[in-house]
Amino acid sequence: MNMTKFTAALFFILLMLSSCSSEPECQNSDINSFDSFLGITGETKEIELTKILGESTGGYYTDDNKSFIYTYHALIDAPIAVAVNANTTKVETVLMEILSLGEDFEKDLEKAAKKYNLDLCDSRFFGMKKDEIIAEMGEPDAEDNSATGVYSITYNSDNQKTSVNFKFFDEQDKMCSSVIVNWF
Repeated sequence: MNMTKFTAALFFILLMLSSCSSEPECQNSDINSFDSFLGITGETKEIELTKILGESTGGYYTDDNKSFIYTYHALIDAPIAVAVNANTTKVETVLMEILSLGEDFEKDLEKAAKKYNLDLCDSRFFGMKKDEIIAEMGEPDAEDNSATGVYSITYNSDNQKTSVNFKFFDEQDKMCSSVIVNWF
């Protein structure tokens, strides 16, 4: 085999291997492309939530009656809350948490991924360390470290229409266990 054919064959093999990567290309690796979470966008209407997440387990109006918060507590250790604007009926905020500790954390995340048909691009944040998220998404716009063992980082899109907050708790080995997405 001459050197040109060898180089072409090696290039083809490397190209095939790189296209078979096990890591997905996730749009939400960039805050400016973080357009959906849990299958919900800022344009999702209240009426669509049942199709996306199933029946809610309850809900309540905020104190100012400007939003209705749907709760999804079918999995006690993986709650979801979705705030919908009472006037526009569009989703404004989505929150998901994994409350369990240790090996139960992964088990509950797997249950939630199955129950709510979570995309790998969304569920991958749970269990990541702060430095891993920063390595993927860049420097956050805000960081907060409370005295109670809760640390959070926040990203805001350039157009100020999307904000994402990741929370890390000491008792959960400082892994991301809470993701809050806001659309304005």
